[in-house]
Amino acid sequence: MILEGLIVFVQTLRLHWVEWFGKFYEGTGHPFAPYQEPMTWIVAQ
Repeated sequence: MILEGLIVFVQTLRLHWVEWFGKFYEGTGHPFAPYQEPMTWIVAQ
């Protein structure tokens, strides 16, 4: 029963944390561009 209370406490704390920090998040930055080597085509004969 103590573990269930701890789980409930952590989940509510997490939800409050996420919703509170959403007010301050501006989303400035640059889009994610994964590194990709140039593709080379090889024709097999």
